[in-house]
Amino acid sequence: MTASTRIDVDLTAPIVDYEPAPIETGATVRAPKRLQVVADPEPGCVTASAVDAPPEVAPPTPALMFADAALRRVLEVSDRRRPMAQLRPLVTPTLFDAMSSWPRHTRTDGTAALRRVRMRTARERDGLPTAVEVFATFSRGPRLHAAAGRIEMLGGRWQFVALQLG
Repeated sequence: MTASTRIDVDLTAPIVDYEPAPIETGATVRAPKRLQVVADPEPGCVTASAVDAPPEVAPPTPALMFADAALRRVLEVSDRRRPMAQLRPLVTPTLFDAMSSWPRHTRTDGTAALRRVRMRTARERDGLPTAVEVFATFSRGPRLHAAAGRIEMLGGRWQFVALQLG
């Protein structure tokens, strides 16, 4: 190869960014803490203090197991180690359609490895979580990346309804 030969390399790839339309269910979402502004006895002095909200319901173990397994499959599909069709039962049809637009080139920056998965309950009904927010980190080569999504109990099973890989 001579010095004048130019090599074109894709350094970036589009990120799937999908957020479904909000569904009105009547369920309430509670924040873990709220700030309450309180006037001090001293004139002109105002302070903010944290007010405890009711305790948050922990995400169920099956949701954690689903999120971990599903994220591993998503990363394997992004590395082209699995066919895209294997994601169909794990995600909603609209999210699957959005993920189908992923670039079809073979990655040269290494394979992805899931590092950490964290979750918090986003919606509950009758004391049981029905929607969970998922936060994860994964590495690909020397770089650390993030993933975020939402899983919901649909038709008696957990499914990703939103997912973003960064």
